[in-house]
Amino acid sequence: GYTLNIAGATLTWNSPDDSGEYQMQKDGYTGEDQAFIHAVKTGDRSVINSDYADAYKSLAVTVAVNKSAEAGGAVIDVADLL
Repeated sequence: GYTLNIAGATLTWNSPDDSGEYQMQKDGYTGEDQAFIHAVKTGDRSVINSDYADAYKSLAVTVAVNKSAEAGGAVIDVADLL
């Protein structure tokens, strides 16, 4: 019963008890891209906030959410995707 939507720099949420919108000052995706490009160009990985293992787990959660939506809300075990 709780949804989040991120579109560019806008985050919206809805639940039975609360809803709202937050407008980020800058698009987070742009910051991620800039950090990645900096790391590739300079070899300085200190600007990367997530290592490969953590990013892999985050992707698994995203894939589970998508599979759940495709299956009409079925529960998808993230561990099965790792």
